[in-house]
Amino acid sequence: MIMMKGVFPVRPGQWKQALALIGTLAKNSRMHPDCLSFESYSRTDAPATLVIWQQWGNVVTFQKHLSSSVMNAFLDQLAPLLSGPAETRTFEVDSDHWPVEAVVADDSDFTIATDVIIH
Repeated sequence: MIMMKGVFPVRPGQWKQALALIGTLAKNSRMHPDCLSFESYSRTDAPATLVIWQQWGNVVTFQKHLSSSVMNAFLDQLAPLLSGPAETRTFEVDSDHWPVEAVVADDSDFTIATDVIIH
């Protein structure tokens, strides 16, 4: 299984257009049988930043998605709406060990990686 996180800082005044583009990408991606999940959020600490998470069943299908006309059109149309560079990270998940369950003893934040904090 492959997961991809994309972070997109949006220019002031371009929020609605960026949301529409991500909505179209989400709709098209979710139609693919190997797209397990597509979610989008705005960051609470940077409200003009959109975050998307995609989850795909295998590497081959995910790579085809990345090079598809739908993804290329999305990136071409989104680029002028951004206030800075987009950031993406891809994670390969061993489905034999998925889902991973975490138990938290109290309500405090904890770090699961050097740059990932769970609240």
